[in-house]
Amino acid sequence: MKHISFLLITVLFLSCGKKIPDNITEIHIQVENVKEELDISPLFEDSVDIIPLETVSECLISEIQKIECRNRLIYASDEAGQTVYVFDEKGKYVRSIGRKGNGPGEYSELGDFIFAGDSILIKDKFQDRILVYDSTGNFLSYIALKDIPSVEFTGVDNRIYFIINHEKSELGHYNVIAFDLKTQDYHTYLPYDKNTPLPWGLSNYIGSYKNRTLFIQARDSHIYRIINGTVVPEYVVTFSKDCIPPHYLKNMNGEEVLTEAMKNGYITGINSIVNSRDRLFLSYSAGMRTEVLYDINRHETSICYRFIIKDMGELYVNRFQTADNDSFFIIQDAEIFITAWEKIYRNRYFKNENIKNKMNELYSKIREDDNPVIFKLKFKNVN
Repeated sequence: MKHISFLLITVLFLSCGKKIPDNITEIHIQVENVKEELDISPLFEDSVDIIPLETVSECLISEIQKIECRNRLIYASDEAGQTVYVFDEKGKYVRSIGRKGNGPGEYSELGDFIFAGDSILIKDKFQDRILVYDSTGNFLSYIALKDIPSVEFTGVDNRIYFIINHEKSELGHYNVIAFDLKTQDYHTYLPYDKNTPLPWGLSNYIGSYKNRTLFIQARDSHIYRIINGTVVPEYVVTFSKDCIPPHYLKNMNGEEVLTEAMKNGYITGINSIVNSRDRLFLSYSAGMRTEVLYDINRHETSICYRFIIKDMGELYVNRFQTADNDSFFIIQDAEIFITAWEKIYRNRYFKNENIKNKMNELYSKIREDDNPVIFKLKFKNVN
């Protein structure tokens, strides 16, 4: 097996002026310049698709965990429903893929899912296997795995990469383990000290855009890239304010670290990543969640407590994802949309009156217990 190790420079050392290698780009976050809101309307074209996901008895969504779009279909995983729901581009329910159970083609609990060619791969959360389904939801086969305690995984070329958060696997103490679908070989990356306490949980470990797959790690200031069968640090994130002291990270478990960070206003590092063609959307916590928008081409960073789309009535952007076709998906619960329309959206500025009319029409039809609404925007081309 190929073991690749990198020097993991802590945020504290970097903030004190240690030299950053030339092949790694620094993302410096000036935390004193945080804004209450940041309007990201200029990133997008003027049109928007408003997609209320159909609510039927076979499809009642509690909270969307992940969205993927393929062949004009929307795939949404739901923890409460323990399945991947499929909708057409208008939001009409089509089918579900996978279910919880003990029978053939069923999993102990729904984990992450990805696409591999025309197949859908679902990780069994509590068993060492991946379930493979065809595009219509028929179960095809199992992929047996060694003990790999990952939450999120991704496919790059012919390998599946499991991003691990400092939990020991059958293969040892590594934060990335790859499984080759052709050779059935395992490859390990980013070893860590076996005595390291478990860290706090991250959300959105992995950010993929076409052939650029990035991921983050707890207790690590780097943003890594999976490329050509290797794992390399592509960015390093530094902050202008004190981060949590290294001895906290070494001696405390995740819950204790978060408690100390909230009490003292320490920054615990980047805790989510969303990748697009020209920008990275990051977040960190210093007592409360803070959003970061990083322009990849201009190397400019903006930070705020929340993103809004001012041109759409100051639409609140909380949960969102991107797609390879340069789409940007905002996920909003029906109850939140109804309340926000009544108190905010309908009283604010709209650049396009037609969009306001569409949202008003949605408001007249939607109920609080309906499935979420998806706002699909398109990134502008950057010359």
